Amino acid sequence: MPEAVRTQNKIHDQLLSVIDNAKLSNRHKLFWLLASGGTFLDGFSIMLLGISLPLIKKDIPMLPVILGVIASSLVIGAIPGSNIGGPLGDKFGRKIVLLLNTLVILIGAGFCAMADSTWMLITGQLLIGAGIGSDFAAGATFIAEILPVKYRSRLMVGTISLQSVGFISGGLIALLLIKLFMLKDSWRLFFEVQIFVALVFFISRLFLVESPRWLMSRGKNLKAGLILS
Repeated sequence: MPEAVRTQNKIHDQLLSVIDNAKLSNRHKLFWLLASGGTFLDGFSIMLLGISLPLIKKDIPMLPVILGVIASSLVIGAIPGSNIGGPLGDKFGRKIVLLLNTLVILIGAGFCAMADSTWMLITGQLLIGAGIGSDFAAGATFIAEILPVKYRSRLMVGTISLQSVGFISGGLIALLLIKLFMLKDSWRLFFEVQIFVALVFFISRLFLVESPRWLMSRGKNLKAGLILS
């Protein structure tokens, strides 16, 4: 084996050891929280949609079957989203995909907030679902690649628990908005809040680093080392 290759492999192994054996820092916790945003938004979005459906039906007349399509569109959109999030992350990097996911969710919520037809609602929910599904794949990969091995499994479980936090947060916010405004189309406010939350995650994720393991897989050991230093 050529000396250059042996040196490269040695550096690679040293960087992996730094990642796997590091102490859990506040930086790690922040990265975990930001990368877990899709799980939080999943619970948040499902709860807001469930509470908004009876209000939407009163505001926009529709057949029961169309209401059912709207209710299931988020889950339907998540299926292709979950299948493309991983490959896109492998090709372009974890950070860019996590940013794009929040943009897709934001755009989908915008469609819903401005909807004057059932098709806009369906399109918006499909986009939200696609963004969330893709975020599950990209976020889980990022978390697995950047966290120390000792804490990796428990924080992966913690990511799943954020869905419940999203459920509770969405329910409380929806009830508060209904109580405060009591508008016929107060359901639009739900999606406006969803836009705001997705925007907060998008801006916060601008400060994420790229996954060192992904950089190493592209031969960018120096960049990976700078992130870990």
